[in-house]
Amino acid sequence: MKKRSKTLKFLIAALLLTASFGAKAQDLDQCTKVVDKFMTAVSNHSVEGLEAYLAPDFTMAGQQQPIAAMVLAQLVPQMNETVKSYELAEQNSAGGKLTLKYNVTYTNLGSQTATFVFGSDNLVKECELIKMRAAVIQQGGTEAPQGELKDLVRIPFTFHHAIPMVKVTVDGEERNFLFDSGAPMILLNSEYYESSLDSTMSVGGMGHGVVSNVGDMGMHHVESLDLGGVRIENQDLMTTNLSNLSTKREKIYGLIGFSFFSQYDVLFDYVKEEIVFINPEKTDSYIAEHKYNAEWIPIMLRQHVASVECYVDGLPVRMGIDCGAQANLMGTDFLEARRDAVSGKRTNDLGGVGEGSSKVTMGKVTLYIGDHKFKRNWTAFSDMTTIKGALGVDGLIGFQVLNGKRTLISYKNQKMTFLE
Repeated sequence: MKKRSKTLKFLIAALLLTASFGAKAQDLDQCTKVVDKFMTAVSNHSVEGLEAYLAPDFTMAGQQQPIAAMVLAQLVPQMNETVKSYELAEQNSAGGKLTLKYNVTYTNLGSQTATFVFGSDNLVKECELIKMRAAVIQQGGTEAPQGELKDLVRIPFTFHHAIPMVKVTVDGEERNFLFDSGAPMILLNSEYYESSLDSTMSVGGMGHGVVSNVGDMGMHHVESLDLGGVRIENQDLMTTNLSNLSTKREKIYGLIGFSFFSQYDVLFDYVKEEIVFINPEKTDSYIAEHKYNAEWIPIMLRQHVASVECYVDGLPVRMGIDCGAQANLMGTDFLEARRDAVSGKRTNDLGGVGEGSSKVTMGKVTLYIGDHKFKRNWTAFSDMTTIKGALGVDGLIGFQVLNGKRTLISYKNQKMTFLE
């Protein structure tokens, strides 16, 4: 299986990190101004605002998007440095890229060489502030199940705040995990799984979600992880603080993300409250056996998120399908431009992975997916810049669309259907 980039998931609307930044021609002056912002960010111990200057294919510490932006977001505060001075030492243009090398003097680290590579759109394609220890995250496993694909796997779930909660056996212990199609990988809750990385090598820091921050990252070795008989063995899995997902009644030990089920067609059956893994070669026979009608709709796989073209108020919008989203999500730009298409507007708290929440506008919109009409769906309106930059989607559709439906997604064949 082709390896996928790893990243964290943000529960309401998940995901990390880049944004489009307008510039049509490479410009040295503009690129050096971007470097100025990076240096200021280091001294401020915060990457706030830097996402807008990262290219969609940004890389850092050997990592691709979306985890590359996460590495940057974690490294900067962990450095705990102040930039005393910096000057351009070398520049080179080749292959449509502009490479700028700087001599940087940090308060504690002393003299270092920082390298920035810009694309033709003046966005940062590569960045090296120091020789980073963050590359240890590459130690993680593939998280793809071992062995041949099973023909059919039925996994019952219950709802935990409108998100499927499944029973996962980790090293012999049965635990509650959230099943999250918006998460690119398996993620363990550091509240219950201690990191095995040396603290001096961990990439702890802050990563930005839709409305909140994600805490320290680490790695935890598991001998086995089993969901419905689908297993991974002897792998290092990423950990982070997911403590806010638990309640007094239910402890949440982690998330099951895309890397675990990407080889299967996945049926999100919100009627029977079960998730079904289907061998793609057996999907047609499964549909025929159950006498379902299946009108297939094309999707595009944007990294790990399946996206589908929808229509809202006559406007085509590309929406990611995320069973980990408690509410649909669209950008505030849509709300501002199409206020008449949004009814029942009110202010509400929107929370995500990590601590904290943000006040957002909620409202009801009617959207169409293929021939299916979803009338007056509750939708949160938030800044979609980072998600749109990373995934190329205008929003996310979650519980309001999936509820009461049988939604079958073929990741391999890039199509979906609502089974009827």
